[in-house]
Amino acid sequence: MSVASGSASNSSGTRVPTDNGKEFAHHEAITHALSAGFYFAHLRASWARWLSENTNGLVRQYFPKARGFSTITDSDVRMVVDRLNKRSRKCLGMQTPNQVFFWIQPTPCTSESNPPANKNGLN
Repeated sequence: MSVASGSASNSSGTRVPTDNGKEFAHHEAITHALSAGFYFAHLRASWARWLSENTNGLVRQYFPKARGFSTITDSDVRMVVDRLNKRSRKCLGMQTPNQVFFWIQPTPCTSESNPPANKNGLN
């Protein structure tokens, strides 16, 4: 990833990784509003684009496009991050991100570990 503007770190340590789409033409305003570093995928790193699209698909299982962002709480986001980090991935040898990156062993699977069955996302 490469820095689009500003320094690589800031006081909050927040970074916004994106693809190279035209929807990010005003990235400088977003950077300023969020006080965050803004990063774009390298043009020749096709894996970065795939990773972004795959992650978007996983997140959309919980927050469908029809759902407005104003209805999503911080608690909802933390819950989805937790669930996705506990979900095994083929690209990680069927291990979870928590296992690979944080050495956290998985907990037994429960029905709450699965994405919501309804089309409305979270309750």
